[in-house]
Amino acid sequence: MAPGKGISLSEGDKFFSNFSLSSLPQNAPEHHASFIISIALKSHPPAQQVPHEPSYPADHTLCDYLHTKLIPTTAIPTSEASTSDTSVATDLHDALYFLQHRGQDSCGVATCASGGRIYQCKGNGLASKVFPDDGSRIADLLPGYMGTSANAEAQPFYVNSPYGICLAHNGNLINATELKRFLDLEAHRHINTSSDSELMLNIFANELNETGKARVNDTDIVDALGRMYGRCVGGWACTAMLAGYGLIGFRDSYGIRPLIMGSRPSECGEGMDYMMASESVALKQLGFVDFRDILPGEGVIIRKGAAPVFYQIQDRKRYAPDIFEFCYFARPDSVIDGISVNQSRENMGYRLASKIVKTLTPEEVKGIDVVIPIPETSNTSAPVSTAE
Repeated sequence: MAPGKGISLSEGDKFFSNFSLSSLPQNAPEHHASFIISIALKSHPPAQQVPHEPSYPADHTLCDYLHTKLIPTTAIPTSEASTSDTSVATDLHDALYFLQHRGQDSCGVATCASGGRIYQCKGNGLASKVFPDDGSRIADLLPGYMGTSANAEAQPFYVNSPYGICLAHNGNLINATELKRFLDLEAHRHINTSSDSELMLNIFANELNETGKARVNDTDIVDALGRMYGRCVGGWACTAMLAGYGLIGFRDSYGIRPLIMGSRPSECGEGMDYMMASESVALKQLGFVDFRDILPGEGVIIRKGAAPVFYQIQDRKRYAPDIFEFCYFARPDSVIDGISVNQSRENMGYRLASKIVKTLTPEEVKGIDVVIPIPETSNTSAPVSTAE
């Protein structure tokens, strides 16, 4: 391994670190069992790579290569399992571009190697600017309005206790002040950024720590998520990686943020690969089929050598998806919760045309000279409205 260079500074209660890329072996991502990429995109300095070494055994390799790539709307999510280093790295790299429209401010990646060693790579900028052309496994894309331009705000976030957890989060928490107070005064956990994603990770970590076990099982994880759901108020779609255990995906009880999963036969001919993403387009373009939406309040755990197991973490309150997904965020060729984004935009065009006809007189309607689609995502709706 080439020697790394770094500097750490503190200001108030915040810590800032910068590490050179030489701190990560050139071939490290090619040999990792699980990975997290967090993308909050913008085109700034090169990524930082920060290695951590939790004390976990070397036998935790997930299903040869079990990878999660998170790509949500604001903290973008997807997850994937594969058996080939090169093909997985290529697939995930391609998927970032299929979902780049969801965030362009900053990026980050975390990888988990045999033995539980976790590497992180974060930076401001587009995926093409921040990441080298090697492997990355949990991805997150963050639009500029979601936070600051500091590299520390880039996802995924990592905590070493308990067990080593990385999380990429798409969503917003509306009780962030209350959560930060709880973490400070009761859980005694330090929050180093203004991101509510870091709050959610630490709430989950604190609840998981309540088990008091050296190793946890699915029931422990689901119970901890249930308690986390009880504390957090807002909307989210998340993927997480528990070092030495597996990958987790979960969605809020209202289904505000989207999360979809697909599968395909592994290239080696044995077993299946799995992938989760905010939009089906990333799965479809990479050959995944048998799409299944993670339902409101539902979670999924993918363990080493095993099929995904679904759990109802919290009762579904009601289905209330973010309308912004259909009118702005998502690509028109995506399908979210069984609804075609393109068809939904056409239907919006029909509804708009109907409202115009009901509101204006026939003479006023005939006097309309031009229909201008703004923003660009309304290009699907505008022709329909015009025709009607």
